[in-house]
Amino acid sequence: MPVFFIPVWNYHKLLFKGLFLKTAIQNQIRIFADYF
Repeated sequence: MPVFFIPVWNYHKLLFKGLFLKTAIQNQIRIFADYF
């Protein structure tokens, strides 16, 4: 595994986690808004 690959992988993992959290929060807000 190349050394430069590790930070890129970590960055993409963080990016993916951030996107996942953002979608989850948006979905919760949407459910919350539909509920009321």
